[in-house]
Amino acid sequence: MEFKFFTDKIRLRYATLEKNIKSKSNSFYDSYLDLLEETVKYILFENSVEYDNTKTCGLILKAENVKNFLLNEIKLDVKLYEKLFDYIKKCNDHKHKKEKWVGKESIVNYLNVYFEFINFYKKFINEELITFNEEYYSKIFNENEKVNNEILEKLNLQDEKIEEIFNILNKEKKEQEIVEKAKEEIDNQLSFNNFLKTSKKINVWIGKKEEFIKAKAKALISGIVSIILGIVAPAVSSAALLMESFSIFGLVWMAMTIFLTAYVIRLKKETENEKLVENSFEKFVYDPKLYVRINTLKEKKKFLIFRIITYVLIVLDIICLIGKYSGIWSISALILEVLYFVVIIINRKYLLDFYTYFDARIKYVGLDRSGKNVSVIYDLITKQFYVEKTKSNVGKI
Repeated sequence: MEFKFFTDKIRLRYATLEKNIKSKSNSFYDSYLDLLEETVKYILFENSVEYDNTKTCGLILKAENVKNFLLNEIKLDVKLYEKLFDYIKKCNDHKHKKEKWVGKESIVNYLNVYFEFINFYKKFINEELITFNEEYYSKIFNENEKVNNEILEKLNLQDEKIEEIFNILNKEKKEQEIVEKAKEEIDNQLSFNNFLKTSKKINVWIGKKEEFIKAKAKALISGIVSIILGIVAPAVSSAALLMESFSIFGLVWMAMTIFLTAYVIRLKKETENEKLVENSFEKFVYDPKLYVRINTLKEKKKFLIFRIITYVLIVLDIICLIGKYSGIWSISALILEVLYFVVIIINRKYLLDFYTYFDARIKYVGLDRSGKNVSVIYDLITKQFYVEKTKSNVGKI
């Protein structure tokens, strides 16, 4: 569904939400909350309404000055205001459940509320309202399962078109003009495909350099703290329990965290596609049309398995420490174990925030037909190519 975004960050949050709809993923609820929170913060910032940036979306909306602004200034419908809280609660409930998929009807209902909220603000600033297109989201729902078949079908169609063009070349001279034009189009397409295939592929992190440094620092610092706690917490727990703690086996996750932290260190604002794939905890799949690997937004099994095992072992340690109280050592160990658990979760959030901004743009750097160096950007959200700097449109693939 096409509409004007307020900022690039909101545009990126929405793109992540659409990816989850296409994958029929339960992560839809996380991305919905992220989109709503980013939008609320933008509206408040633009209208100089003070809010606590450390609070969650629900707590921000509950603030009295925010509530007064939304209801009295923007004239937000009271029922819609209450509905936002209802859906925030449902999102938090759903995302902690074990079900892997999300329903089409839920997606439509949640987005209908989001766009209704947006339209109240657009009316307030005298902008054109967004017409909610339920059909569009029904159409893209679970679209990813069809991708492989669609690619094969398109390749077959392309083979048929090439065969048809060569047949036209053998026709009478009166058709020569049409044949030459068709041949030229194919040459251009083959040339462009060759450029994509042979050029250097680079994932470009969306955002300013200062934002990149800040996001990277958060991922690194939380990773280093997690490594330190991964060493200290098991040692103190073992001393408190007078035996090896369960989380001593979680040292494998500490090793994994070292890898994750090293991954982040190696990444630059513009990172080659293959290097990003090698230094990511998420799975990537090869796109034969773009000649690059695309993020599936799914965690690699080895990281997922050891992360879950570590969660379980830490919880077991906490249970044992509570059951076997032995003074200051038990209290110290309990605090460290809880801190370790929290830091692992915080580190994962910062990692997701950092890597997400690599998933919107691919830069192709290579030589054109004349031998001149060129840079072409592919926008994974709009599915459009354009030449870097001039942003002159190249077209869709």
